[in-house]
Amino acid sequence: MLELKNVSVRYGMIEGLRGVSLRVKERQVVSLIGANGAGKSTLLNAISGVVPTCGGTITFNGKPISQMPASDIVGVGVVQVPEGRRVFAQMTVVDNLRLGAYLHRKQFKPSDMDEVFDLFPRLAERKAQLAGLMSGGEQQMLAIGRAMMTRPRLLLLDEPSMGLAPLVVKTIFSVLRALNEQGMAILLVEQNAKAALRLSDYSYVLTTGSLTREGYSQDLLVDPKINEAFLGKRVEVHA
Repeated sequence: MLELKNVSVRYGMIEGLRGVSLRVKERQVVSLIGANGAGKSTLLNAISGVVPTCGGTITFNGKPISQMPASDIVGVGVVQVPEGRRVFAQMTVVDNLRLGAYLHRKQFKPSDMDEVFDLFPRLAERKAQLAGLMSGGEQQMLAIGRAMMTRPRLLLLDEPSMGLAPLVVKTIFSVLRALNEQGMAILLVEQNAKAALRLSDYSYVLTTGSLTREGYSQDLLVDPKINEAFLGKRVEVHA
């Protein structure tokens, strides 16, 4: 579905990514783990067209997308939920969701939000509330709901559990599992490595801009080196 081959990104003289290759198959959850500054967000932004690549190729369903504008990449079904949520603070929940449906605005119906409200009843209770007045967990739900309104085929998530209470994290990961069971492919960047490995089918380890390990998530979950490097004391999430 998604394939990166030898992708590189530079910020001036600094290499953000060096020759990264990875794949996400249909209906698969793939996680990307690594320390802060390893290049995980850069990788998602390169896929999304937010930062330009300086080498390699990115294809989605066999079609090159690395030179496409970010808006066109959303149009083919690759949608990112950014780190920090980035909801429109001065707009209501409903208006944030309507913006997510921008590409489908001519066919938009209020009932298009029902799936989001079914997954996140909290948002249904706060339809008219300004997003900036919501808790961090509610904003994360809204950011995911807004992405769902674009009708994605592949969902990119950047640190969805960051700064959230354990019960909220559990809710978020349960929703991600439900979306995957409905057929959505997911590429997940997550500091909570244990939660990411438990949710995903396959995983990659990124270290200072390069991939250093990959394998089935259940194998990495019990790998002593991965445990020592990343799994420490983390929030337990059983999604």
